Amino acid sequence: MWEWIQNWTRFHKSNDMQARDRFGLTGHYLEANGERLRARLSFENNRVLPGTLVTQVTDVDSMIAVVKDHFPFKEHTKLEYFPLYSPKHALDSDLHLPRVMIQDKHGEPLSLHPHQVPSARFLEANRNMLVRIHFPRLERGSGASKCLNQKEHEQLYDLAFRPAAEEVVDFELNGTWPARYADELFRAEDVRSQREAGEHITDGGRGRRVQQSALAVHSKDLDEWIARVREIVDNQPELAWARSFFFVIQMRGLKHDPESMHMPPTEPPVFAAVRSDGTLKPDDPRVKSVEHTLGDFLTKDFDEDSCFVDLGMNIRLPPEFGDDSFSCPLPAADAHLAILCHVLGLESDDLSKYMSGKGGYYQRDDLAGLKTVAGFRFRVPGKFNHHITYIQLYTSDKTLIYNLNLPHHAKRVTCSDVLFGWKKWRKNHFEPLLGAFKAAAESHVMYLRLEVRVRLNCYPFVQLRVPDAMIRSWIYTVESDTFWAWKYCRLTSLYSVLCLWMDA
Repeated sequence: MWEWIQNWTRFHKSNDMQARDRFGLTGHYLEANGERLRARLSFENNRVLPGTLVTQVTDVDSMIAVVKDHFPFKEHTKLEYFPLYSPKHALDSDLHLPRVMIQDKHGEPLSLHPHQVPSARFLEANRNMLVRIHFPRLERGSGASKCLNQKEHEQLYDLAFRPAAEEVVDFELNGTWPARYADELFRAEDVRSQREAGEHITDGGRGRRVQQSALAVHSKDLDEWIARVREIVDNQPELAWARSFFFVIQMRGLKHDPESMHMPPTEPPVFAAVRSDGTLKPDDPRVKSVEHTLGDFLTKDFDEDSCFVDLGMNIRLPPEFGDDSFSCPLPAADAHLAILCHVLGLESDDLSKYMSGKGGYYQRDDLAGLKTVAGFRFRVPGKFNHHITYIQLYTSDKTLIYNLNLPHHAKRVTCSDVLFGWKKWRKNHFEPLLGAFKAAAESHVMYLRLEVRVRLNCYPFVQLRVPDAMIRSWIYTVESDTFWAWKYCRLTSLYSVLCLWMDA
């Protein structure tokens, strides 16, 4: 990689930008004698040497639970109900959980994934928790939105949630709830133009803006309220589409909580986290982290196999004696099968057939087109009936573009964006990203992250400390300034070519 950077820099200093960018994007270049060559990045000299120190820190990253009737919240948990239409809160991506089974009197039995059915935000609790309500009997056409529309929100509030709250929720709370959905929408909407609102006038229209306000609900009333709502829905013909509803609780963004981070257990879990009488050991770091993260719940009251936690492990290569900078651990693509075998405790013969990409189980995440360096995502096949349902491996350079509010949870730009909004994306994407890459060489402490999604009752048994020698066999190492210089050079060439095309 360092030789690649030297070559790119040589072309850059010669002011032959066409040769520089051809090399930066394709690897093709001409030697001084006229010979045409193509660079190939090899990492065989970047294997981690025996004895190299490896650090591992684990954390509780997120939690997902499916609930049908009973919410196992502790009694004094503060909940906030959101009645208004909010399309950005609908679930639009796979949670990588087992299918939810629906068997009741309202129709044929259903087996489905939560993201496949219409949903809406229902509750929030603290800044990390979102509860969605899902409607498996609500049919949508192929490709149609999985978000409830305004009319459906209005029917739910006016015919079910508001009447049920009058009967069940403390009047000190429900006494000030809007009488009708239309009343809440009137209160929330801001229909002023930009000029009327005193805002800077832009080319785009302002559009209607809605202030999403929460209505308080006490956790002690929640189950009774939902039971009454279900009774109303089951008996109202206008709400037939809403029958068989269920909920998904999702907590995320937890990994940096100091109570979430802990050293991985080193002993076999039956000794490390569980006493001989079968109860969890309260002083074990893993147990303390999970129990703190799920502190709003009576975890023993979750339905069997309905709750899952994501446990993450950050792997770093700290400075050697006399050095002052961390190296960048890069995942070796040829180690993916070995990593999966270790995490799942399965034989390679059982897993290798799922590594082709067919069936959507395994997805490689190549690092900027490099074939030898890649992360991955792996959905564990249901045939294994495994306590782990999903595994992913990635490098922390993704944090520079990570944004939960955007599609794919990342800053991205499409060909269409460039073609029809070049000035905007040049200023607001490419130039800031180049600056971020340049600054990261001095500040970003790179790590490799391994995440697993596991059933709650099995969390003590996964993400144990991995032997250092095994981790060393999974990764390559590159100096931090080299890695970020390579990313900067490649993006510079891409940006240069786009400027030539778009400014022509």
